[in-house]
Amino acid sequence: MNKYAHFILQQIRWSVGSVLLVLLALIFLTGLLPSDLQKVYAEENCIYLDEENGDDDWDGETEATAVQSFAKAKELAKNNLDIKTIYVLSTVDISGEITLYGTNAILKRDPSFTGYLLFIEEGKEAVLHDITVDGGAKDGQEAQKSLIGMYGNLTIEDGTVLQNNFVTVPGEQLDAYGGAINVFNDPFHESESILNMTGGVIQNNSAYIGGGVCLWDSSTFNMSGGTIKGNKATGKVYNGDKDSAGGGIAAFRDAVINLSGDALITNNSSEEFGGGISLGTLIDVVKGSTLNM
Repeated sequence: MNKYAHFILQQIRWSVGSVLLVLLALIFLTGLLPSDLQKVYAEENCIYLDEENGDDDWDGETEATAVQSFAKAKELAKNNLDIKTIYVLSTVDISGEITLYGTNAILKRDPSFTGYLLFIEEGKEAVLHDITVDGGAKDGQEAQKSLIGMYGNLTIEDGTVLQNNFVTVPGEQLDAYGGAINVFNDPFHESESILNMTGGVIQNNSAYIGGGVCLWDSSTFNMSGGTIKGNKATGKVYNGDKDSAGGGIAAFRDAVINLSGDALITNNSSEEFGGGISLGTLIDVVKGSTLNM
């Protein structure tokens, strides 16, 4: 090989190497990284909450070192105002005052988790204020359960935002109820589940029945303030009909809705019945429900 040919070969090798370096730089800058590395860079201002597998002696900085209690997660977020998100990895049982006041964080569904984010057991009471609970739907996340499930009592006050939770279930299942809140009531027990809303917002949620709120079995919803808006009952085909009811609120089996004061239900929708409120559903009309205004 003569000197001229050797020089040309060196130039080609140098050019190919430069192109590869440029391509690697572009891959890094545009986010085309392995998913684990992307997560490190994207989620550095967050902590993880896992009641089932976490430990309050851990730092909460990764899924593997998640804290166990809401109180500990709040403490960490309060001590570090750079924390913007508390990701929930398993259902958290709550009671008493639940707030993120004094932090810059919101409570959000982790992409790996599809269950209830918060749950109130029978006989327990909780009050929400100054807290955002987000289902992650704007990031493409879908769920199989509401943001909040309850057999106990819940009061929603000013500063509460329950949003972005799209409930859907696979196959022929139909049990996608209550985009934001699913209010159960055990008909075999004397206590009745009561949901009170005096302020706050329930928005941009969806479910087959009760895009915002779903009420069961003699449960009661007292709404004297706050707003339920932009929620949707999507439904699924059942015996040839689409069972979709209550874009804002669905109530059935003798549930009661009491509206008063500054309560506002607006711009909700349903693919079948009751864009704002539905009393009863296509598949369950065993008992009537009541709306008082």
